[in-house]
Amino acid sequence: MNIHAEMAAATTWTLALAMSLYCYLLFPLILGLLARLKGKRFASTRRYEPSATLLISAYNEIKVIEQKLENSLALDYPPDKLQIIVINDGSSDGTDEIVERYVPRGIIHNRVDGRGGKNVAINETWPFVTGEAVVFSDANSMYEQDAIKKLMAHFADERVGCVCGELRYINAETGSALGETLYWRYEQYLKKLQSRLGEVLVLNGSIFAVRRDLFSPLEPKIANDFQIPIAVANQRKAIVYEPQAVAVEKVAARARDEFGRKARIVARGFEGFFRYYREFRGFRLFQFISQKFLRWNVWAAMLVLFVSNLFLLEYTFFRWVFAAQLVFYGLACAGPLLNRIRIPGLAIPFYFCFINLAAFVGFWRFLTRKQKASWEPPQSAR
Repeated sequence: MNIHAEMAAATTWTLALAMSLYCYLLFPLILGLLARLKGKRFASTRRYEPSATLLISAYNEIKVIEQKLENSLALDYPPDKLQIIVINDGSSDGTDEIVERYVPRGIIHNRVDGRGGKNVAINETWPFVTGEAVVFSDANSMYEQDAIKKLMAHFADERVGCVCGELRYINAETGSALGETLYWRYEQYLKKLQSRLGEVLVLNGSIFAVRRDLFSPLEPKIANDFQIPIAVANQRKAIVYEPQAVAVEKVAARARDEFGRKARIVARGFEGFFRYYREFRGFRLFQFISQKFLRWNVWAAMLVLFVSNLFLLEYTFFRWVFAAQLVFYGLACAGPLLNRIRIPGLAIPFYFCFINLAAFVGFWRFLTRKQKASWEPPQSAR
């Protein structure tokens, strides 16, 4: 190979590596420095209890809806200040009948026909919302008793417009909590840094709250937990993180269901970015590109690293790097088997490749416009 081709391959390899290292390592360091230099203190008091509305989105949730309603009625929040609305997106499995049994106990049931998706159903239900703050939830998300109280406490500070809670997964078979993984702790760390700046970028869609007067009608195909923080930030209100406001969900028992969920998130993320990129302001645009947009494209960097490395094998360094890539992808392929051994770190290659393959599929769905506004809840997570 001539020297120009080798230089091109080496340059391409270096750029791909730099992009990957930037979004996973350098960006958190920059964020940490900014949080240290420009971090703010936001007031929070458990005595602050504004009127609140809990919106529960449901479609064919017969397996969990009764548990969710009992969970909601048992929340530690003044009943006279908590409005509970079930937004039923045209269920056809008997969810309606179960919700109707709870109407005498104060639950509001709003069925929206047409299967326009969660956002269309939320828009049509919004005229019934009376709470000063609105909590968004899903039918399969069970709240800890004081979750809403801990979310509402942050609204004592007038600067705060939105509060993100904490979603934890439990194993469907054993009931044991999942989330103490390296990746999960990494995401929590980013949220804590962003919260100190009042600039949390990504919400947990199963548990977050917003001031009612900051809400804007939602686009059908773009996730509500993507659109709402943009609207809040553009109204100069802070978005903070409350890790003690906890919702629990069962993790999907089938990898196919979890893969589909991650691909759907990325597809809707791309859709949202190219729809709203003009509305991102300064630091939030920097955050989004660094934390999300580049990370969603790491699969491309992985492919470039592998292919460009093939043109550089005559150099010892690149032979070792290529061998390391082969070992990494070998561990990823053997991931499901190695995970049973439960040796720390063995599952990382599999999970890293899993989420990046899902990102590629999500990108492809975005390009081909195959992502629908409505979706089917994965039954293995119910």
